[in-house]
Parts: sequence; C-alpha cells; structure tokens
Amino acid sequence: MITEITSSQNGATLATNEIFNFTVKVKDISYITTFKAIFQFENNSKLTYELYDYLYDFSTQTFTAQVKMFDDDFPGKWTLTTIELEDREGNYTIQNVGAFNIYFYSKDEYDYEAPLLDFVYMENPNRVFTNVNDSTEYVYVQFQDISPILSGQLCFKSFEGGHILVEEFTQISQNVLRFVVNPNLFTADTPDGHYFLETVVLSDSFDNCTIARNQDSVDYQMGLANFQVDFQQDPEPPEPDEPSIDPIAISLTGTKIVTGTALEGIAFTFELLLDDKIISTTQNETTGLSNYPFVFEDIIIAQEGEITYQIKEKIEENPNIVFDTRIYTVKITVVKENNILIPTVTIYDNKQQEYVNEIIFSNSENNAPIPPTPPEPPVVEDPDPIFVPIFGKKSLIGKNIVLEKDQFTFNLVENGEIIQTKTNMDNGLISFDGLYFDKPSTGYYFVEEVPGDIEGMTYDSLVYQVVINVVEQEGALIPEVSILDTVGNKLNEIVFTNTYKKPIPPEPDIPPSPSEDDNIKRILIREPTFGYGSFWMRAL
Repeated sequence: MITEITSSQNGATLATNEIFNFTVKVKDISYITTFKAIFQFENNSKLTYELYDYLYDFSTQTFTAQVKMFDDDFPGKWTLTTIELEDREGNYTIQNVGAFNIYFYSKDEYDYEAPLLDFVYMENPNRVFTNVNDSTEYVYVQFQDISPILSGQLCFKSFEGGHILVEEFTQISQNVLRFVVNPNLFTADTPDGHYFLETVVLSDSFDNCTIARNQDSVDYQMGLANFQVDFQQDPEPPEPDEPSIDPIAISLTGTKIVTGTALEGIAFTFELLLDDKIISTTQNETTGLSNYPFVFEDIIIAQEGEITYQIKEKIEENPNIVFDTRIYTVKITVVKENNILIPTVTIYDNKQQEYVNEIIFSNSENNAPIPPTPPEPPVVEDPDPIFVPIFGKKSLIGKNIVLEKDQFTFNLVENGEIIQTKTNMDNGLISFDGLYFDKPSTGYYFVEEVPGDIEGMTYDSLVYQVVINVVEQEGALIPEVSILDTVGNKLNEIVFTNTYKKPIPPEPDIPPSPSEDDNIKRILIREPTFGYGSFWMRAL
C-alpha cells in the first residue's frame, strides 16, 4: 500500500531530457518488480513510464523515481495521476495521485511553447537600475483565453548568472497583465550585469499554463531580448545640480491719449498677443484729462532667451470715435548674469516702422457727419412649391368595340427616361401625377401612347411635347403649360385617336365535289354578318 507521495518539483518547468523526481513511500511491500508512473496531458492524452532506474530505501520504505521528458512529448501541462506497483509475490497496488503538475516545453520544435501569449511590452527598454531610490518599471503581457490569472512570473537573467524573479502583477484588463519591476528586487546580493527577460509563465484558475522562454542570448523568441535592464551596485555619484534661477516678472506699460472732451474718462481696452493669440487684456485708467496710463502686469519669465509680444487697441463699433489701429511689437531678450535673469525690452511701431521708447495710442472724436442707416431690405420668403398635372384624352373610332378603363397605356418622358406610366379611364381621360416645382424654371416633357396588341386596332403614333414654364408673381409660383405637336404647332389638348376595324377572317378551303356529275356545281356565298356559306346546284 502507498502511504505518501512527495516531490520538490511540483509545478516545475522542464525541457527535453530534463528530469522530474518524486518519492513514493509504501507499507509492507517486499521487493518491487514493476514500478509504473502515469501522466495525463491537458488534452487527456496519457503517458505511462515503467521505471527501472529508482532507489529503494528499506529503512524508510521509500522509492525515489526519476522521469525524463522526451522530444515527442506534447509541450504543455502534465499531471502525475497514477502510481502502479507490483512485487515479486504478485501483490499489486494502484494509487490515484492527481496532485503533481509539471510544465514541459520541447527544445527541438521551438524555443518555447506559448500558444496563448500575444506579446510582451516594456515601457522603458534598456532601463538601468541602481540600488538607490529608483522608480518602478512596468512590463505588460497580453495573452489569449486565460482569465482570471492566479499566478504569473517574469524571470530576468544575466549572462553572469544572476537572475531576478518578478511575481507582482495586476490584471488591468481581461487579457493584459502589468508586472511591477521594483528596484528593491535588486539587493546587495544581486550581481552587477546586463539582465534580459528570459521567461514568462502564466497560470489560470483552470490549470491552463503558458510558458514563453528564451534558450540562448542571441536568438530570443517573441522579441523578449528587447526587454532588458542593467543593474549597477555602486553607481557613479550624480553631477551636482546647478543652483536654481529665480524667475522674474516684467510689466509692460503704455499711454492712451484722447482728443475731444467727449472721450475723456472713457476706459479703452488693449490686448497682449503671443503667436497671434490674445493672452491678456487690460484697460486704461480713467482719472485725469487727456493722458491715461495702462499696464500689463506680471509677465513671468523663467529662463534665458527671446520672446516677442504684440500690443494693440481693441477696435470697438463706435462711429463717433476714430480708433488708433497701430500695432506695437515688443521683444524681451533675457540673459543670465551671476545666476540672475536680466531682461532687455525693445519696442517697434509697426505703423511708423521705427523703434520707439514708449507705447502710445491716440484716439479722437469723429466729427464727420454720420450717414443715415439704410433701411434693412425686406425679408423675401421663398414661394410655396406647386404640383403641375398633365392631362390627355383617349378617342376610339370603329364599330363593334367600346372604350374601356385601363384599355390603353401612355408614357410621360423626361430627358429620354420614362418618369410615369398611366392608363385611360372609362371616359377616356388620361391623368399624370402633378410635377413638382419649388422655384421658377422650365420643364420639357413628352407624352406618347404605348402600342398594344389588340387585333384590328390602329394605334396613334403621335408624340406630344409639353412645355411647363413656371414663373414667380407676387410671391407665388405660376405655371404656364404649352402643348406642341411634332412639328412645333401649338395645340389646345392632348388627344390620342385609335381606329378599330374588325378583321376579315380568311376564305375557307372548298372541299372537292361530292359527285362527279359535271352538272352539279357548288355555289359559294358571303353574307356580311355571318361570313361565308355554300350550297350545291344542278344544271338543267
């Protein structure tokens, strides 16, 4: 009887030809002749290993067995499910296990087996870590069909033999994990060197496992070699920071001059522009008689360089005032002396095209007579749309026939395309739907009869042209309809006249004489109403 099964490699990741060790403790079993271990793959495939190379400790009643993974095994998760033992006396023991998992990948087919992994992304590739106050680094892993993730692991490995395990992560979406690479993972015992991301392992609640693993330092699968960090135990001391520079505040001032007592005490508006965008506005003071100062305060400058502003007056819609339309260009040049920012201001008058010492805007009263405001034009509304119908008449000449409803068909044609098809009413009226007009315009149409297949009927082949000229009168659309024949003559109405003549049936074949008597003759007669007839007559 099996009393205990143990393994220090439960959950291990193995490659081709690597060994899985486990120990089986038994009770009252003498010399073992058969020792089998059965593994089940995640797709229900099974492997049975009959073990010959194992150690037996009689003092502890334990067997230590080894299982080697082969190239033709399926890469993925394998579970040790059953142990079978048989001794030389024929005693047999079968024990269900199902608690030991190993993850296998094949070296020969691919460097790793990762059917569910999409990509790995690192925010700052080629990151250099030190052991002093470093910021956190993040590695993002996107995968398929694993949710939720129970455990995950990133292994960074150096060429010198050191390695770092990253197991802290957050599942930020259904299929993306964010692993946290903290600087405290690099301790005093961590060797200096260049670390590359060697392995990604993910496991979910359904025992599905994904492994992506690099096998050498030259050809890494999935581009994992692009995500790497450097660690330096004793970094060079940083360069001392230059002393900080205090920013400065500059004010730009100007003067508003007005001419005319009516403008005294009025606050006018001025604009400060940077890159043609208004960044500040201000108004002049209103106390005094004719000269009124204004100021743009606290323009903050924190570094050396040049900055160019424009200052102009806002032009209001007031016909009684003549506004100053000039624009001043103000250039501030800042240099650093003894760690202090020193500004120099130059002012250019764009209207006079010269450099000046101050900003002055001059306004005056407008004494010119103000023209009266012209009356606003009346609002003209669009006329209501109209519908213009087209009518015609059907006339039928002939005996033994009566005009019936829907007996004849007619087309309305525009620009070579049939836009309506109608039939006659029982009184002969032909009516086409109203044609839409929403503005003055002229429409050209043609009306024709569609020839039918009534025997003895001669169909009217005349084509009528209909011209609809729509004009606007006193806010309404008025149509004028003209009817023309094929040579351009104006007509009063559209009339299609068909002529019916009852067809004459063909003369019937005359059978041979019933008698060979030459004195008997057959007489053929025709009656207008009943058609043909015949009778026999003997000559005397």
